[in-house]
Amino acid sequence: ELWRSELSSEILSVPLQVDGRVIVHSNDGYVYGLSASSGEQLWAYQYKVPALTLRGTSSPVAGDGIALVGLDNGRLVALDIQSGSVRWEQTIAVAKGRSELQRMVDIDAPALIDGNTAYVVSFQGRIAALDTRSGRVLWIRDFSSYSGMAADAESLYVSDADGNIV
Repeated sequence: ELWRSELSSEILSVPLQVDGRVIVHSNDGYVYGLSASSGEQLWAYQYKVPALTLRGTSSPVAGDGIALVGLDNGRLVALDIQSGSVRWEQTIAVAKGRSELQRMVDIDAPALIDGNTAYVVSFQGRIAALDTRSGRVLWIRDFSSYSGMAADAESLYVSDADGNIV
């Protein structure tokens, strides 16, 4: 064991190691940037977690100096890997309904980066393609999923919340 770091809550996602940093997404609404060599906390980003969420958090993914992290509130955030500053933030899904169960719009699947395009999907919300440099939405559709995606040269593949592959 080279180092150990105590954080505010459990980590259910896969940590990302990139550019001398380890980026982790905790269950209580924090994203941490740790030193890959010492485990020292270098920065933290905090967001408000809704009252009811799916059990899990999205794993951070890296592209062009940023870490993309899907949040439990239906937003995708791009954090600078070195400083933790917010480069951009985009709403993917908006909570609707009367009950907390109906209002769940977690982004638990990691974003998928292909060149300068990021694909992201939320539970009970939408699937979208965004420009990774600006966060600008390229397209967006109603969709519900909580698992990962795959892509080839022509198509994006995702399983919906009912287990169908689209």
